[in-house]
Amino acid sequence: MTSRKTKQKHKNNKFITFKLMKKIVVMAAMILGVSSAFAADSDALKAIMKAKTYAEAESLLNSSLSQLASDAEKAKAYNKLYELSIKGFEEISVLIGENQKAMVMKEEQKPYDTAAYYNNAYNAVKAAVECDKYDGKPDAKGKVKILYRENPERLQKLSQARIELVNAGQWADGHGDESGLLKYWSMFLDSRSAELFSSLPKEPFLGQVAFYAGAYAQRANDFKMADRYFDIALEDSAYHDKAENAKFEVAGRNLHSKADTLNYIKKLEDLYTAKNSAVAFSVLCKLYNAANMTAELNNLVDRQLAKNPKDFLALAYRAQDIADKVSRETETQNWDPAIEAYKALLEASDGSQAFVFAGLGQCLCKKAGLIEVRAEQRALFQEALPLLEKARDLDPDNNTAWAYFLYVCYGSVFSYNDSRAIEIKEKFGF
Repeated sequence: MTSRKTKQKHKNNKFITFKLMKKIVVMAAMILGVSSAFAADSDALKAIMKAKTYAEAESLLNSSLSQLASDAEKAKAYNKLYELSIKGFEEISVLIGENQKAMVMKEEQKPYDTAAYYNNAYNAVKAAVECDKYDGKPDAKGKVKILYRENPERLQKLSQARIELVNAGQWADGHGDESGLLKYWSMFLDSRSAELFSSLPKEPFLGQVAFYAGAYAQRANDFKMADRYFDIALEDSAYHDKAENAKFEVAGRNLHSKADTLNYIKKLEDLYTAKNSAVAFSVLCKLYNAANMTAELNNLVDRQLAKNPKDFLALAYRAQDIADKVSRETETQNWDPAIEAYKALLEASDGSQAFVFAGLGQCLCKKAGLIEVRAEQRALFQEALPLLEKARDLDPDNNTAWAYFLYVCYGSVFSYNDSRAIEIKEKFGF
């Protein structure tokens, strides 16, 4: 039989247990409430998610990125930018499709904003890449939960937008906007290495776009960008050699120390030896010439002429070197070797280089100036005259190469009272 005291004890235990359970439930509710509060979107994110246009959302995101509570919030914010831009892109895509049908049916086509179409494509890819960067980061527990990348429909839309960036670059170039071309093609090329697009097959025209993007970047003096895109072009067999040569040209524009120069020369020499690269030869000639490394330049020219006796650039350096040596002679100047060298250069030229005609004409005039027999002297001036006229016609602004010697030719062959001689004298003050 249970005593009254024992029953009371059990009753009290039940009451204590009930109170304890109630406390635990209340505490759990409080914890859940706190967790829910932390899980709620931050005010900064809420504002971004309410934005109606890409420009508004981008402005809010740029000004409040640091206020977003986590990488997950940043991914969500950038996805909002993606959604706004891809919506505009798709709306115009539908209109373009309708216009194509209308064109086939010979019906009226509806106008659309081409710039907005391409900018939407650019913004969609840019935002999606940023979204993916944060989407792929681990959370507070170290776990990675991919929310956006693995959506196949989203990736398909992005792929279409990204391909349109190639057309966007061509469109910009057609409007004389080279910076616009680089903007669109840079996004196309740079996004290729993003994890977001890693599952897609490589585009067959990737190397071509990369090579020409590199060329435009080089023209804009952005050598780092140019080098980056030439690296991509190297992977395309059709553009490998062109890209390799272009990389050496870019490297030559970006030398900051003697060590840089020597290292660059070594690479050029290796390329020239291995592949007989015309670009390597040309750049080496310029480097040696600029640095007054005459022995190295002459050795290089000798090697090139041994391979190709009619190489124009090698013959040009050889002719100039011979002419310079004759000019430095103080006693007896023999211009015949220089004249023969320039004649060989003229034979190898395509007739469009003014300096070839000017160089040969000058050498003939200088030889004539050393001859005392009037008939022989006049014959040399007469031979030089049409060459100097040709140099004038090809490069009228470079008058220091032809003006004085042409004046002497007119005076010696005809008379210094000849109208042509007088015209040059009055114009240039001889």
